[in-house]
Amino acid sequence: MIKEQKLKVARNLEYRRDLRHRQTIEEEILWNELRNNKLGVKFRRQHSISEYVVDFYCQKCKLAVEIDGSTHKGREGYDNLRTECIKSLGIKVIRFWGGQVRNDLNLVLEIIRLNLTL
Repeated sequence: MIKEQKLKVARNLEYRRDLRHRQTIEEEILWNELRNNKLGVKFRRQHSISEYVVDFYCQKCKLAVEIDGSTHKGREGYDNLRTECIKSLGIKVIRFWGGQVRNDLNLVLEIIRLNLTL
């Protein structure tokens, strides 16, 4: 049992590293605005929560930020289930479409700021 858990964690770590290396343009744009405590709190990218990996996570504020792109179309049921699971852990989840990040980054950042409740 412990060996299986270690293997799952190792696979998850490799998966998260892979996601960071092949981030989307929108993830890169938003990460440049969130990294290094630019909003006054620390964000992590490609962070594990339960069995899921979220795009960005602020542990201090219990806030997950997701960017949805074309791969999310038709997966709304899965995304809703995933969001509800994360929310059940007391974590707030906010989602943006990639186009919002590209076309209205200031609004996206303002919405994130408004959700940074300590």
